[in-house]
Amino acid sequence: MTSVDAVRIDEQHPPTASAIVYKKEDKVIAKKWLEQRDRWVTLAKGEAGVNDAEVIQKALDSLTPDRSWKEKVVLIGDFEMNSAINIPSYTLLNIFGKLKLKDNTNTHLLRIDDQHDFEIIGGEIDGNGANQTDDTIIAVYVSNSYNFRIADVYVHDGRRMNIAIDTSSNFEIESCILEKAKVHTNLFIADVTARARVSDIISMRAYKHGIEILKAEGDESKHIVLNNIITYQNNSAGISIYRSKNVVVANAISIEDGLNPPTGTTKYSFYTEYSPNCQFINCLSYNSGAGLQFNLASHNCTAMNVYVINPQNENEVGLVASPNVVGAKFIGCYVEGAQRDGILIFSAKKCIVIGCTVKNCGQAGVTGRRNGIAIWDDGTNSCEDNIIVGNVCYDDQDTKTQEYGIKEAGSLTDKNIIMLNIVEGNSVAGVSFVGANSKVENNIGYTTENSGTATFSGDGSTTDFLIGDHGLAITDPSKIIVKVTPISSDAIAASPCVGYVDPNDNTKIRVKFASAPASGTDNVKIAWTAEVI
Repeated sequence: MTSVDAVRIDEQHPPTASAIVYKKEDKVIAKKWLEQRDRWVTLAKGEAGVNDAEVIQKALDSLTPDRSWKEKVVLIGDFEMNSAINIPSYTLLNIFGKLKLKDNTNTHLLRIDDQHDFEIIGGEIDGNGANQTDDTIIAVYVSNSYNFRIADVYVHDGRRMNIAIDTSSNFEIESCILEKAKVHTNLFIADVTARARVSDIISMRAYKHGIEILKAEGDESKHIVLNNIITYQNNSAGISIYRSKNVVVANAISIEDGLNPPTGTTKYSFYTEYSPNCQFINCLSYNSGAGLQFNLASHNCTAMNVYVINPQNENEVGLVASPNVVGAKFIGCYVEGAQRDGILIFSAKKCIVIGCTVKNCGQAGVTGRRNGIAIWDDGTNSCEDNIIVGNVCYDDQDTKTQEYGIKEAGSLTDKNIIMLNIVEGNSVAGVSFVGANSKVENNIGYTTENSGTATFSGDGSTTDFLIGDHGLAITDPSKIIVKVTPISSDAIAASPCVGYVDPNDNTKIRVKFASAPASGTDNVKIAWTAEVI
């Protein structure tokens, strides 16, 4: 419906809208349904392109005073706004067309303060940010409000932000497309006190972030949920979370974000800072600056099934828990082609990396920083009590770039557990570790335990026999324990016996009996184990 003057505006009785604003020729017209007359009457009229905002505001202000139910205002056509529209409580604003802020207006386009139970549905909102000079203005600004919904809207070219929600609660933003915030972020959510849901959003080409959440510190267990989000070519992060807690991000895709970050902003698709108990579930970072970072006291955060493919920034990694982070968890994640380390636990504590796959990393990083999983410290803060279990770290390129599958390094790195990982096919070795109290055991591709049997022929005078290669990943005899158990009767009779690393060839082990076994053919049989300590 593009014209409502020559036809009945609404065939239903009563109509579904309480007021309607439309254009006819050079006029902008607002009409209101009068129940007592059973017809539409003209409420306000003005010059199109000049009085659009004034006429729309009159339509909004004409709704029933002190109501406790929602009344609908329908906008049909394209309108040019020279002042902000204020939406009152219990209002549904339904847009069929476009609202555009006029050049040099330098005000928010939609502004809602201290209201509740309202909705903004449909249409296009153009902040015309390139033709404004005030860097604080926002296309859609909501503050101190609750119980509201913004849906099915295309909002673009806001000067500072496209949508900003401040000090509000119990709201939904869904099925919106947000594009090209000129000086900041497409969707900005700050000081939320409780319960917010953002879903089915496409946020792209913002000067900074696709979505930013700031100081959301309510007590709800899951007080902000972001679901089904696509961020694309935002200069900084796709999704950034600052000084907030209990934020859940699920089913988010970040493509080519963080490639041109302004000074002081992050290169990561997904980023948290001072934000505990956040979760990223089933997310993808593709060709972005870097993958995901838990930073600065973002304690007990979880990344589950997060995929990071081909991060582009040569100074960053795929997934990282940064200094002063405690209890981060990376579960079932996948990192491929990181420029430096795939997954980095950096001066963080009590973190868990389990069931992850890291492949072909170290594409451009400096030597020593080209690893699948790295656990190391910054020289000031320790890196300890971390668990690295059940991961697959490999390189299948013709020219391998991933040096170690798993590398522990640094002077303050210790008491970490590296177990049950597959670390085959890396360019240097499967594992490297430095912690005196770290446990490195049962990894495929880095043998720290080996065992077998050996059979000798006694001659009545020889007490020392060569067992053979121990097969361990290291050869330092001070870090290897050899245990020998006699099996045959002649071996038992000559015992006790001890195993040790061959001092002339540290790749081999030997056994020495207390007395020479009796003469015979294959009459001396032992079982042996060799283990890295």
